[in-house]
Amino acid sequence: FTDDHIQPDPHWLAAWHAASSTFTDIDVFGGSVTVDRRTVPDWVQRSHNLMGLLTSEHDGTAGVYGFWRYPFGPNLAVRRRRLAGLEAPYPEDMGPGTSIPVGDESAFLMRLSAPGATDRRYVPEAVVSHEVEAENVAFRSALSRSFLQGRAQGRLRIPVTPPALAPNGGRTSFAHAAWRRIRACGSLREVACVVVRQVGYLKG
Repeated sequence: FTDDHIQPDPHWLAAWHAASSTFTDIDVFGGSVTVDRRTVPDWVQRSHNLMGLLTSEHDGTAGVYGFWRYPFGPNLAVRRRRLAGLEAPYPEDMGPGTSIPVGDESAFLMRLSAPGATDRRYVPEAVVSHEVEAENVAFRSALSRSFLQGRAQGRLRIPVTPPALAPNGGRTSFAHAAWRRIRACGSLREVACVVVRQVGYLKG
């Protein structure tokens, strides 16, 4: 799976073939998504979450994806056997053309692999470069995308803080999770994005 704003590395398909041949017990694979950071504002670059949301940059750690970690839409692969018997595996109520135009690949992958499963693997050799459009990293767009991401996560019931990462044995309040995110922000613009994301989550 990829999208219309990428340029694949010349060895992209060969990397997928090698990974699928080596890791025969893995059904879902994610690859690297690089971007030209010179086209991205500094305040976005300083935020790991916003970089992923606004530019699709993805450089996951080699190995099995951890709890609640999934590949990014512009560069992933799924074994055909995993789709067997699924009448409509891809969501039709999320994604471009719907009221929540983001989060569709997350909804798709969650149907194939449970958050705690170990059948998802990151393949750093499978590389695509993703074009960053200027309007996508503007502040207004960042606010809109953050709100929509929150709505998508609320719709999918993705926990605000995954239990495995939360204090107090996996119990954390919505307000506490929001405060932790705000404290990790590197700019007031990022704070605004976090706040509207939390609002979106509540409306999800």
